[in-house]
Amino acid sequence: MKKLKKAWANNRVIIVLGIIVIVCIIIILGVMISYFVGTGKSSYGDRLVEIEKMAVKNEDKNRYLEKIEENELVDTVNFSVSGGIIYIKITFVEKASLVEAQSIATASLDQLDEEYLKIYDINFTIEQAKTETVDGFLVMGAKNVNGTGLYWSNMTVSD
Repeated sequence: MKKLKKAWANNRVIIVLGIIVIVCIIIILGVMISYFVGTGKSSYGDRLVEIEKMAVKNEDKNRYLEKIEENELVDTVNFSVSGGIIYIKITFVEKASLVEAQSIATASLDQLDEEYLKIYDINFTIEQAKTETVDGFLVMGAKNVNGTGLYWSNMTVSD
């Protein structure tokens, strides 16, 4: 016991610093493990908990595609889901105007179930190829889960 008291008296500063270094190393290792190993939660956060329960059904997707392709101004439609976003790409024929294309895309939201609109963001890409008779267009639109309407951004590049 005398040896411990003598060692403490002679090396008190070194012992305290050693304890602090050991505690810091333990904290750094804990942070590194939690950062690199992770917690196992989804990279999208908690929002996808509802989405995992309510994935877009194939019959709903096919019904949407059939309804949109019925329009004579629509050439092709692509529909895909990634994470919490529904991506819809609509290609229009030569005689479609930009205003008609935007109104068709906006009206197509009625074809989706209200439940999907409550948990998925919607991303539209509407395009028309440039030809000798028309300039064509490339417009992107987005609807947020909490938003009330589509917001359009004209991506058309003019010469």
